[in-house]
Amino acid sequence: HQLPVEGIVSQGHRGMVRKGVHPRTIRKLFELAHHFFKTREYQKAFEYNLLAGEKAESLYMAEQAVDFYKCATKIHVESKTGARESAITMGFRTGDLLSLAGEFEESLDAYIAILNLANNPEVQAKIYRKRAEVYHKKGDVEKTILECDTGLSLLNDLESGERARLLCAKSWSCIVI
Repeated sequence: HQLPVEGIVSQGHRGMVRKGVHPRTIRKLFELAHHFFKTREYQKAFEYNLLAGEKAESLYMAEQAVDFYKCATKIHVESKTGARESAITMGFRTGDLLSLAGEFEESLDAYIAILNLANNPEVQAKIYRKRAEVYHKKGDVEKTILECDTGLSLLNDLESGERARLLCAKSWSCIVI
């Protein structure tokens, strides 16, 4: 059984070498992730891709971090490896990084991909808020408000800090600069 994630791992590695990135830690983490993937130890491959993504993100290497997070997500989805919470966290990180890079459609997709993993209304509301923030960056006021309203409806009467963040995002969408 071979997961289609191998190409992503290899592509991410070649991309780092081609761009002259030299953090040995990330390279070592990649090599470990790739090794464990090849030996079908998917839990360890998942964990090392997650670590490599975190390290790349801490070094402001957004493109490489996204590659590692996508790889770990594919391993999680296709081999049912890794904790649900880790997959949700990777989805948020991937969406955030893609949004920062101006890859808005991919960012929206990353957030929606984790929606079915989230069984907590607060986490689901956060996903809709993150999507609203992307639509706000795109200048789409109607979709920003729609995403905020969807998130708010999930919270019902639940007192949550997420409600305040959604209301704030909704109010900012009405401000035209």
